[in-house]
Amino acid sequence: MDVAGVPAAVAPVVGLSHFAPIQQGAIGALGSLPGTVCAHPLDVVKIRLQTTKSGSLLDAARGIFRDRGVRGFYRGLLPALEQRFLSRGPMFLVSEVSTQVVAERVPCTELQARACGSALSGYVVGCLQGVSEYRKKLLSQGVVLASEAGWGNICSQAWGAGLLRKGLLRRMHAAALCCSVFDSTFFCTRDFLTTYLAPPLAYGMAAATAVVVAYPLDTAVSRMLIVPPHKPVACMRHYIFPDARAFRGLPARAGEFFISYAVTGVVDMLFRLNAGP
Repeated sequence: MDVAGVPAAVAPVVGLSHFAPIQQGAIGALGSLPGTVCAHPLDVVKIRLQTTKSGSLLDAARGIFRDRGVRGFYRGLLPALEQRFLSRGPMFLVSEVSTQVVAERVPCTELQARACGSALSGYVVGCLQGVSEYRKKLLSQGVVLASEAGWGNICSQAWGAGLLRKGLLRRMHAAALCCSVFDSTFFCTRDFLTTYLAPPLAYGMAAATAVVVAYPLDTAVSRMLIVPPHKPVACMRHYIFPDARAFRGLPARAGEFFISYAVTGVVDMLFRLNAGP
C-alpha cells in the first residue's frame, strides 16, 4: 500500500503484522524444497567451476556427466534439501522479525529497516546452516564419502586435528558473512520489485541480483568448504579475488537462484491468493 503516493517499500514504517514472520517462514521453508530440486544441477556445475579449472559451464557439465552420468548432477541433493529447508524458513522468518525490531526502534523506511534487519538475521541463519552447506559441498564434489560427511564426523575430525577455531568455525563465519550480504540484498530488492512485478518474477530477479552482489564472497566460501575438516583454511579475505576465477560459475549460480527463488515466489503468490483481498 502506498503512503501519500510513495511506494510502501520506501515509505516510513507505519506498523507490521505480527503474523508476518510466521507466514514468511512458511513461504521460505515450503518454497525451498521444490526450488532446490529444480535448481540443484546448476549448483553442482557452479561449484565445479569455482573449484576446478573447467574451461566453461558446458565443459564443467560434460565433466560431471563423464565422471558420474546424470546422477552426478544430483550428488549432494539430500544435504542441499536439508540446508535449504533449515535456512530458508528461518531466513524469511528471522528477517521479518529483525526488520520489525529495527522498525520499532529506529525511525526509518521499510527498505532501510529491511536492509539492517536482514543483514543481522542473515549472519545468524548463515551460522545455523553452515555445517549443512559444508556437507553439501563436500559431497557434491566427491571430496569425502557419504559416511564421512555426517555432522558428528565433521566436528570430530576438526576437533581431532585441533582445527575448531581455525578450521570449522572460520568456515562457518565466512558462510555467515556471505549469507548476511545475500539476504540484505535479496530482501530489499524483493520488497522493491514486488511493488511492480508478480512475486515469482520479483523473487527470481531479486535472488539473481543478490547472487551478483555476494558472488565474490560465495566463491571464497566455496573454496573454503571443499577442504576436508581435518585440514586448515586461511581467513576468508585470502580467497576473495585471488585470480580471474573469482566470478567463474556466475551464470550457473544466478540461474540456479532465479529458478529456486521463483518457485518460492509461486508459493508466496499462492499464500496471497489464499488470503484474499
